[in-house]
Amino acid sequence: MSTRYEFRVLGPLEALRDGRPVRIDAAKVRLLLAALLAEANQVVTVETLVNRLWGEHPPGRARNTLQNYVLRLRRALGCPAGGAPVLTRPHGYVIETAPDALDLHRFTALVRQGRTALAEGAAARAAPLLGEALGLWRGDPLSDLPAHLVRGVVAALNEQRLDALELRIDADLALGRAADVLPELRGLIGEHPLREHFWAQRMLALFRCGRQGEALESYREVTALLADELGVAPGAGLRQVHQRLLAAAPDLIGGRAARASAPSREGDLPVEMTTFVGRETQVAQVRRLLGTARLVTLTGVGGVGKTRLALRAAAEAAPSFADGVRLADLAPLSDADLLDRTVSEALGLRDQSARPVADAVADHLRDRRLLLVLDNCEHLVEHVAALVLRLARTAPGLRVLATSRQRLGTPGEHVLTVPPLTLPAVEGPPGGTPARRQPAVEALGDVAVMAAAAAATDVPASSDTDDPLLCGSSWTVPPAPHPPSGSPPATARRWPSCASGWTASPSPSNSPRYA
Repeated sequence: MSTRYEFRVLGPLEALRDGRPVRIDAAKVRLLLAALLAEANQVVTVETLVNRLWGEHPPGRARNTLQNYVLRLRRALGCPAGGAPVLTRPHGYVIETAPDALDLHRFTALVRQGRTALAEGAAARAAPLLGEALGLWRGDPLSDLPAHLVRGVVAALNEQRLDALELRIDADLALGRAADVLPELRGLIGEHPLREHFWAQRMLALFRCGRQGEALESYREVTALLADELGVAPGAGLRQVHQRLLAAAPDLIGGRAARASAPSREGDLPVEMTTFVGRETQVAQVRRLLGTARLVTLTGVGGVGKTRLALRAAAEAAPSFADGVRLADLAPLSDADLLDRTVSEALGLRDQSARPVADAVADHLRDRRLLLVLDNCEHLVEHVAALVLRLARTAPGLRVLATSRQRLGTPGEHVLTVPPLTLPAVEGPPGGTPARRQPAVEALGDVAVMAAAAAATDVPASSDTDDPLLCGSSWTVPPAPHPPSGSPPATARRWPSCASGWTASPSPSNSPRYA
């Protein structure tokens, strides 16, 4: 009969062998075990372990000392011949654990199930799952180890716990338990005053308890707090809750509301404003690649339609990703140092710790199944490639769909070149049935309809200087039917200039862009 090992890190470090506690007295050996368990079933490099054990001041023979600690850990655990579960690998060590043998793994699995249930509107199923997950915590994680050496690991674990708490309170609010969560939220806000989602939940709970004035006063408090402490205004999620409270939105009155700051399964993908035609084959190809590849990059010249293709493929693939689709538009970035923050904001992540943003993003994605769309990467290729590689190593459920004028060059990247749309001349035979409409012709039909609407309502039509469905090298837009008398054709007044030389007034600043 094989030996069964169990480990617990959501509280003081514990190890059990066949159900009996294992005594490990040496502090460095316990610290080594914790460092391996933080990345269980993954190889932890020697350099990482040395840093976890000694920080910035390792001893002169750190590698040899580390080997000695590994041997002592194996003896303490009573490992059989071969060293399992603590195994040596070419570049480091790995501790192998069964799916239910580490409390951290059970916690993340339950949270994942609860998150999925909540996203599907099954709050009654989500609440007990999330409650069970939080019940695995026995206090502060790794509280019996030197705090300065496990600070990064502990911060990541605490962030996961807070995220689970937010989800569980969301489920309770959806089930009409507003009065039950108010005392808990008061304590959580006291401990984490800059965590905006707790404030949003408190506002919702107060409103549903008939305390609208206190709910609005809470928004005033957090607004002043953020301004004083950080010099910033409340985030979009908190502002949205405030506006819904002012408007007494029906879903708030009814007692059921989705998570305040969580986007839909499709995330923040923009709504298509024109018919999508001519790319069905490529959409299907992208979706097939996303089923097997961790990174798919759409390349092509500027204006060929990479963004439009990526957005359509992402929208159609959304049901396959339990944690949804998120879009990060990198076009406005002129400073590569802002890349991590931009991706973090696209994910809706609000990490209040002092750790690097990239670390927070990696931990946030670690146990999620999510599609991340990175649009317009060409001017940040090296930095995007480095970030994608890091996230892919940390989050096995992550898929990345990138658009760029050149490939990112990361291992495992699948590149799909987006060709330009063509406009072949197709005519039906004399006296026969009309020929099938070509995709580009259908797109021009959209242009005519939109131009006609613009002429009739005197409202500028949506513009898109970079969309191949609207722009081409030699296309002519048909005039809008029945323009107002005395007015120039809407196409001449309103449509932006393209490569073909259309004349137009400047496009509205809030027009959607599909490149």
